[in-house]
Amino acid sequence: MRAWWPIVLLLGCRPAPVQRGPVQAPPVPATVTASASAPAAAPPKSAPIQQRRSAIDHFAQCVIDRSQLYCWGGMTGLSAGDPITAGLAPIDIDDQVVDVSVGARGACAVGKKGNVYCWGDNTFGQLGAALPLSASSRPVAVVDISDARAVSVGQWHVCAIRAGGRVACWGRNNQGQCGHGTAYVAAARRLVRPVAVAGLAGVSHI
Repeated sequence: MRAWWPIVLLLGCRPAPVQRGPVQAPPVPATVTASASAPAAAPPKSAPIQQRRSAIDHFAQCVIDRSQLYCWGGMTGLSAGDPITAGLAPIDIDDQVVDVSVGARGACAVGKKGNVYCWGDNTFGQLGAALPLSASSRPVAVVDISDARAVSVGQWHVCAIRAGGRVACWGRNNQGQCGHGTAYVAAARRLVRPVAVAGLAGVSHI
């Protein structure tokens, strides 16, 4: 009898087929690249104008509470003569107050509508109203400004930030405090109306 087992063995050990042709590499994931026409980042916005909710100096203090201005101490604008009060007293300003500053000889506030109101000494025109007053115990509206955002009171002069960050100053100018280059002109050493400070824009704090 003929034996068949060698044939069966050969059939069970058939080699794996050999791949012909070039070997294909696995696909590479696509990468995302930035577009050359992507919009540039927006420039940073200018800083918001800083406004004071309270102010203090040698003899007086003021605070804004729900748009109403209250002051106590000296030079508060309460009555004629020597206005001094030991407690809170409202200051009569016909607008909602958004900023206040107190100096050694007076104070100023900014209303929401953009007007500036000052009271106290007026020896060098610090009231900014071109009025023949030596002082005022009540707030006086500063002329030529209706777009104020903030105000700062010095000893003898005042400066305010206007729309666009421009600055205007008035009062004593014997040392060029008002910043417009006319300190040595005798007529400009006492500025009774606001005058623009040249070269300033975008100011956010004063």
